[in-house]
Amino acid sequence: IEPAIDCDEETVKEILNSNIDLREYSANVEKSLSELENNTIASCIKEADNISELHSKITDSDKILERLEGMLCAFQADLSNICQEILSLQELSASLNIRLKNKQAVRNQMSEFVDDIIIPESVIKHIVDTPVSEKEFLEQLIILDHKIAFVKEQSFREAKACVDVMEILNNLKSKAIIKIREYILKKISSCKKPMTNYHIVQNALLKNKFFFKFLATHERDIAREIQNEYIDTMSKIYFSYFKEFVHKSTKMMYEDLPDKDDLMGNDDSHKANRSSIFHLKSNVIKHRPNIFALGNRESLLTTELESPLIVVHHAAKNDTKYPLENIFREIQYAFLDHACREYLFMNEFFIVNSKTSHDLFYTIFGKTLDLLYKNIDNLFSQSYDAIALFVCLHIIYRYRILSMKRSVLVLNHYWERVVKTIWPQFEQVFLMHIESIKFCDLNKITAIDTRPHYITRRFAEFSAAIVTINDTFPDV
Repeated sequence: IEPAIDCDEETVKEILNSNIDLREYSANVEKSLSELENNTIASCIKEADNISELHSKITDSDKILERLEGMLCAFQADLSNICQEILSLQELSASLNIRLKNKQAVRNQMSEFVDDIIIPESVIKHIVDTPVSEKEFLEQLIILDHKIAFVKEQSFREAKACVDVMEILNNLKSKAIIKIREYILKKISSCKKPMTNYHIVQNALLKNKFFFKFLATHERDIAREIQNEYIDTMSKIYFSYFKEFVHKSTKMMYEDLPDKDDLMGNDDSHKANRSSIFHLKSNVIKHRPNIFALGNRESLLTTELESPLIVVHHAAKNDTKYPLENIFREIQYAFLDHACREYLFMNEFFIVNSKTSHDLFYTIFGKTLDLLYKNIDNLFSQSYDAIALFVCLHIIYRYRILSMKRSVLVLNHYWERVVKTIWPQFEQVFLMHIESIKFCDLNKITAIDTRPHYITRRFAEFSAAIVTINDTFPDV
């Protein structure tokens, strides 16, 4: 049976449409196929050697690939073993690292413990032999304080090593307390000597403010003793200072001050006549200011508000006199400066809270404040210069702002009381001026004069003074 020849429909259609004999066409096709087969067989026979060689090479390649596959499988097995070893090494490394960190932590803690509990020779030497005023004593005292606190803390944890150093620390602490107490009391006592600048003493104490902290921590009774001694000493010093200062300052004030007849609606021509009749001293008259004008008194609220105090003995030697408002500024600025400095010193040195510092302040300045209140009452009870009174009020307003900027709020009560003392007098004098205009004698105003009337001039000057003073008040 001859093999069937596959022909697609298109080929069959082409054969049928060509009008060719199918048997003849089939014979031609078979002949072509036979020739093609013979040629193919001849070509294969011709290339037999090459095909055989190719077969050998393929066989050799299969063997090589087989050996390579074996090597790769062995390498894969080795890699698997290496991974297991790496994991084991990682676990071992992590374990060793943890052990190392634990040992380092223990070592650091032990080193810190030993460093904190051991007492160096330098601490013993300086605490025992070095003067308190030396820098080395303060440095070693800070170290001693740290060691005492550390040993106290460790003793609660029942650390047996504390027993070995407790006695030495107690002896050093007692020695330091004795030396510090003697030093501070000596400094406080030095303030009692005449002409002593106690600001220098306070600065020296502030440089060693850790001394009082050490006493307050380890010996409160001695700390309280020093605090009481300081309060008693400074209370007497301030009272004595301001008593003398107020007395000498008041002596520098003009003697011829405005009285209740120096009112806006009163005609003061009779005063001039009376002065000429009784031949009053010319220097008293010439110092009498224009009580209705501000003049140069504005400078007390601006450029001279914080100017240095007048040298009292120099002014007394030259017989220099000043108006009431200048004397008032002198006294109040002196008190402001001393009070602020003292308050800030107490807070920093004695390490107290706001309530305690308030109590300490009024304990120190209690007598001084009573003295100042009495002086203010004496100055203003018979004062009839409204401009001077208003200037003094504004001096207090500005000093209150200044004390607040210095964070000394404890003075607020004092400023309020001073204002309550001056304001009623100012209000009374102001009303007296109004009443004097209401009830002035009109018959004395009928005289023809081309100049502005004296009441008009006084009112203009007085109004301008009040407005100017208010305009200079700082914005806060």
